[in-house]
Amino acid sequence: MKISVTTLVEDLFQILIALFIILESNSALAVAVGMDNRIREILLIILYLYIFYLVVKNFKKGIKINKFLYAIGLIIYCLIYILFHINDFPSGNKLFVYYFILLLLGFYFLCMFGNKNVVSKILINYSYIIVILSIISLFFFIFGTNLQLIHPSGQLLYDWGTKHYINSYYKLYFETQSVTIGGFTFMRNTGIFTEAPMHALHLIYTTILLLYFRKRKSLIIIILATMLTTISSTGIISEILIISFLIMTKKYNNLVEYLKPIIIIAAIIASTYSIITLFLSKTTTGSYSIRLDDFHAGFLAWVEHPFIGNGFGNRSVIIKYMSNFRATNNGMANAIMTIASDGGLILSLIFLVAISLMLYRLLKLKIDTKFQLIFLVIFIILLITTVYQYTSLMMMTLALIFYGYDFSSLRLTKIMKEK
Repeated sequence: MKISVTTLVEDLFQILIALFIILESNSALAVAVGMDNRIREILLIILYLYIFYLVVKNFKKGIKINKFLYAIGLIIYCLIYILFHINDFPSGNKLFVYYFILLLLGFYFLCMFGNKNVVSKILINYSYIIVILSIISLFFFIFGTNLQLIHPSGQLLYDWGTKHYINSYYKLYFETQSVTIGGFTFMRNTGIFTEAPMHALHLIYTTILLLYFRKRKSLIIIILATMLTTISSTGIISEILIISFLIMTKKYNNLVEYLKPIIIIAAIIASTYSIITLFLSKTTTGSYSIRLDDFHAGFLAWVEHPFIGNGFGNRSVIIKYMSNFRATNNGMANAIMTIASDGGLILSLIFLVAISLMLYRLLKLKIDTKFQLIFLVIFIILLITTVYQYTSLMMMTLALIFYGYDFSSLRLTKIMKEK
């Protein structure tokens, strides 16, 4: 079969965008000392080059005026935030443009000048790359971290909470985090990411995408197996919620088919009990206390400037309210309070509008509502438990929501035939 140069170029752009979304969204390489946002810069270059390519290719087709007006609205919204912070933490404005505006508008323009097929292929490429990285992480986690048949190839100095060295396996897998359960210390499978919750975040997104695009069950099994090795309570519970909901909403033709999910759900309940036990065990290590302190410190920081916030990236306000028991661990573990402290109600509004739009479409549309409900619930959970609010993964998610792409519109016959 002959493949055109145009197809190859588009495929390359889509694969690269998916890859750099992963690398930029809290990978260990992204926060390595000396990188200085280079991964984000590369992503922005690739993203806007692809947008330029799509504009030239689809120039005669035109664009929808209402979608263009929405883009103008996003720009005005961002400018309003900047105006409120002209003299208050001015360096934050540069960060806001760099972390927020360029990525959010870039992904929005990708939707506007591309099409559903472009967006779907990027999402599928994203999920396939995560599957590949999961296989690699399982290999090094088993034969390197645990059996020690393979040794680290070197170390990486990275800045996540504090600057410290981590073991690197050919920059394809890093040992960044351990957890103490019942008096025993275990290394967690963090893959290429900064910590287990970040790894779990990408695994959760991938699970939903693989289920939605009806990919092979073997791929989902790989993701679930990897999730267990992260020992992330948020990740494992999220996976249980996703699978349980899909099982309970499926239609069955006979008693045998009906009994199967009941047995599975019973196993899920037992697993949930184990996860709760695990969660309680982790409280003795300080993880639970730090999460509570994040909310406390974030709330007090937000109260200082509830409407306009303290400035984008101004973490010093939150840090001063953190409890002394945390020592040098001054990293935040949730997105909500970081957003509230940085931008107050103004910046929080964009996330609240996104959730409102998802809820509106869920109630209005009757197609693939279970996937829309799953993603809405998981999205809220991740905002509460994970710090990924300014990553390219979040900006892409917001852009898709604001443009109007949802699970009912992204399900394409051409894509669905790929098994």
